[in-house]
Amino acid sequence: MGMITVVSYSALTHLECSRCGLRCDAGQVQGTCSCGSPLLARYDIARVGAQLGPADIAARPPDLWRYHELLPVSDPGRVVTLGEGMTPLLEMVRLGGELGVRGLLMKDEGLLPTGTFKARGAAVGVSRAAELGAARDFLVGVFPLRFETPGPVVGALSGIVVHDLPDDELATYRARIEAVGADDVLAIARARIHPDRAAIVMVGDAARIASELEAAGIGPLEVIRDDELAGQEA
Repeated sequence: MGMITVVSYSALTHLECSRCGLRCDAGQVQGTCSCGSPLLARYDIARVGAQLGPADIAARPPDLWRYHELLPVSDPGRVVTLGEGMTPLLEMVRLGGELGVRGLLMKDEGLLPTGTFKARGAAVGVSRAAELGAARDFLVGVFPLRFETPGPVVGALSGIVVHDLPDDELATYRARIEAVGADDVLAIARARIHPDRAAIVMVGDAARIASELEAAGIGPLEVIRDDELAGQEA
């Protein structure tokens, strides 16, 4: 019997130029290809398909990371997330009738933590950047550029006074940033960010959308009328 190779958290194999086909190392921070074209992530899809089926995926939590084999983050401990999950398809009965389109549906991405579909891409990008140390390298590299004009210099010095920071705050900044690892960032994020305490606020006609939101199963629904907010501070 041959040896069975188990798919790791990510089945990412390499990056490939979308124009010339050049293969690049996915384990290194990359920009565009030398020909100027974007690089595409490539995965061992055949291996994933041979070891996982729809039932395996369906049994996982209903969020972005249930598809982790086809996402570029190789270490689950590096995942940074605000709870990007599933979003409902809402039937647009009235608009569909006006347009003569039966079964017209709208995917409501406004329920994502940031209110936009970009939350998923941002979560993956930030997680992978943290895994490769790209965020730290960027902060260290761009630091001197912050003081090209007098304004930022004055602002930085004022910040030291206002926030009662040590006199060597700027002199030691780069060394302190370089000493920060992904584990440190994740520890702070997990201590400060609590997706289970987050709330999604939607403004609209509750009579029209409340039942659809309840059917989507996104969590407890509380309706607050605009006249209940009268006189309250924003």
